[in-house]
Amino acid sequence: MIDRQVFRRTILSSAVALACYGHATRAFATCSTNISTASAGACTVSGALSVTIDVNGVVTGAPAITFNSGATGNLNNSGSIIVGSSGTALLYSQHLAGFLNNSGTIKSVQNSTTSASAVGVYITNDLLGTLDNSGTISASAEANDSLASSAYAYASADAVYINADLSGQFTNSGTISASAEANASGSSSAGAYASADAVYIDGELSGQFTNSGTISASAQANASGSSSAGAIARADAVYINADRKGGEKCMKPIG
Repeated sequence: MIDRQVFRRTILSSAVALACYGHATRAFATCSTNISTASAGACTVSGALSVTIDVNGVVTGAPAITFNSGATGNLNNSGSIIVGSSGTALLYSQHLAGFLNNSGTIKSVQNSTTSASAVGVYITNDLLGTLDNSGTISASAEANDSLASSAYAYASADAVYINADLSGQFTNSGTISASAEANASGSSSAGAYASADAVYIDGELSGQFTNSGTISASAQANASGSSSAGAIARADAVYINADRKGGEKCMKPIG
């Protein structure tokens, strides 16, 4: 029998930096106030700038849109905000202080060897304003490793990740979903870990959370090895980590 805690330490040690610190600020152009083209590149929002993406607008990048620290503007999305290479689709570098109104699509899809981390909306600090989703917010991560001897795969997906408190308003009448799959196959040993949260609140829920839509999460882990193999999968539609001590999911991944 494989030791659960040792296995989790082994498999998470190389992936936790990606999952928790893979949101570095990049020097992108300032977003236009109105985006209506299907080929808009990654951009940033500062100050009180507000952005509207119409039904024909598509913004891609990693992240596709970044709200810089101190930004208080609003985002109305009827189009698509997509990342398909690495990381986060929509990043708030500090608080979500204004409102995010999504009636379109916000999506992150990650496929990789060893480690894959996908986040739809990442709020680095508190949700102070309003997040209203009547569209689709999704994150999907898949990791596959088949090294000759030892194989380890880690997949993490969060559709909406709030890295502190939700003291504002969160309303969902659309679809929020997360899925993670990790597959590892080694001739000697293998370990696979998959984690999925549709909504992850790494702090207190003191505001308002209303759901009349669909919130779902799924995770699957598979491992095979001749001497040892272990697989762990966990999924939560809504997870509230109110008793966190410095951010348990990132800082204390082995529990």
